Amino acid sequence: MQKLTGTNFRDKFCLSDRYSPIDNFSGLQQQFHEGEFEFYHSMQRIGIHLFLRAMLNGQNTRIVIAEDGGYLAPLVNRLVLEKYTAGEVFIKDGFTGETPDPILLSKDFGEWIRPRFCGSVEHTRNGYDALMAVKNEFSCLAFPACSIAISRFKVNDESVEVAYSCLNAIENILGSLGFVLSNRNALVLGSLVAIGRHTMNILSGRFGTGRLTGVDIRHPKDQSFGWEQVDTPAAISEKAIRSVDLIFGLVGKSILDITFFEQLIMKTSRKSISLASGSTKQFEFSAFLDWTAMLLASENPVLSGFPLKVRSAPFEDPQSAALLRSVVSFELATDSGIKTVDFYLLGNLMPVNFQYYGVARETMDTVMTEFVSLVKIVSQAEDKGLPCDLLALDHTIDIEGNLLIGRLSDLRQNHSKRFS
Repeated sequence: MQKLTGTNFRDKFCLSDRYSPIDNFSGLQQQFHEGEFEFYHSMQRIGIHLFLRAMLNGQNTRIVIAEDGGYLAPLVNRLVLEKYTAGEVFIKDGFTGETPDPILLSKDFGEWIRPRFCGSVEHTRNGYDALMAVKNEFSCLAFPACSIAISRFKVNDESVEVAYSCLNAIENILGSLGFVLSNRNALVLGSLVAIGRHTMNILSGRFGTGRLTGVDIRHPKDQSFGWEQVDTPAAISEKAIRSVDLIFGLVGKSILDITFFEQLIMKTSRKSISLASGSTKQFEFSAFLDWTAMLLASENPVLSGFPLKVRSAPFEDPQSAALLRSVVSFELATDSGIKTVDFYLLGNLMPVNFQYYGVARETMDTVMTEFVSLVKIVSQAEDKGLPCDLLALDHTIDIEGNLLIGRLSDLRQNHSKRFS
């Protein structure tokens, strides 16, 4: 995908021909140029297009969705469970390829794809959670969905390296701005997830006590930590609000609302605050981005009754000239004078660990071995009798595709739903 500047400085994305030709996707490219598709929605739209094209290719090969981020598999399951027809799916997702047979368009979408589509394999916790949300809503999935997101290796080994990778990228980008990571007052969202716990341990070793706050809904009330730990943003202390100058998100969704950022600007003693995401999408700060876009479009924006000026600009890395960040400046005319707060969007709020090489191959080799092994298992889903459920490696399924004892009977009940 290629990033473009959309309305009010918001990023939007279209297809890139850097690695492969896109001549056959001219209609889809036109949709991207005319629309305002942000990263997640552009990835989802190209994903469903590729999936539908694969289904239309007239071959009898099996199809498995193998993805990192939960763009496509939750959508396909939802479309089937909501009983869409194939024609409705083609219209809903703006399909621009070859016109399907009219008889096919009237078919139930699930009935059409079931003979060839085997299921999916997911890499990330965001994707796992998205599939779980579909399962919880419908009490089942339409197809087997395997995941390595919470495997023993991912939780115990890879998560450490992801934490270091994220902090390495943050430190490098901060350094290019003239800032020192060790001098920051940090707020970590999702501080008790696997990556979050390692991040907190690393930062507490560098910061000491008093300059680190974690937010996580799973906060056990009877457990103490070497930092301030709360369960919701509303519980963050006034001291932390006034001093925080680095917010690092790991929850995969926006939990800081507009009110939080309004109060942060009003109360902060800092001239600059850096935002960074360690999850797979721009969802961590979507409320902030939407609010900023609204303010930029407003002729006379105000904040807490005071006149406000908002500016947004890209910010190049001084060595490589790469756009590794952007800055949104808020200038507020208060009763006590002009107050300016700059928000640095590290990595432009894309996953910050994508910068500076990410997680090393030595770790990723094991992760990808697990991932590819499950792709093979899902391609044999019918032969192996995999149920229509979310199957987590090392929890409900092993690397050979065997259902683990303790969940076997529950999951088998869903098997009949797939082939009935």
